[in-house]
Amino acid sequence: MATTRPNHGERNDWLFRHCLKQARHCASFEDLLDCAETANDDLPPPLPIAEVAQTAKSVWRYPCEGKNWLGNQAVAQIPESTRILICQGPSGCDALALYTLLLTKHGAREGDFCIAIHAMCEAGVRPGVSMMHLRRARDHLRALGVIDRVHVGGRGQGDPAHCLLCRFLHPI
Repeated sequence: MATTRPNHGERNDWLFRHCLKQARHCASFEDLLDCAETANDDLPPPLPIAEVAQTAKSVWRYPCEGKNWLGNQAVAQIPESTRILICQGPSGCDALALYTLLLTKHGAREGDFCIAIHAMCEAGVRPGVSMMHLRRARDHLRALGVIDRVHVGGRGQGDPAHCLLCRFLHPI
């Protein structure tokens, strides 16, 4: 179990994440439920047993559907129709590579993020790919509606543009 205990209002979320971590070591739902009940015993105060069972039941779907990625490498799932859409045009290959990167880094999170082209080039995120190619890839994704710019930025150093992944185009 984690070293810090959750606050009263965070117990269910904490138990859910704990169960996701434990689920990959469980052979059955009953094993996961046992882990959930054991963890719940240490919560201050414990959740009702029906809520613990419901949380374990919700979590058990993830490994059964092959979607429990907690603790593993990031995964980018791209529907075929989205891949075909992105690959069209002269910047398509770079745009697909950028989209895959954005999904692995930001796809499981809610909220906006920055696409810092200059920093990406300096870090060698795409070795041999110029800032111009990355800008065109970003603009291609925006033009297709795959990402949406929610803050323009550019009002000096420390004011980057902020983007969102358009959820209707990817399954996460």
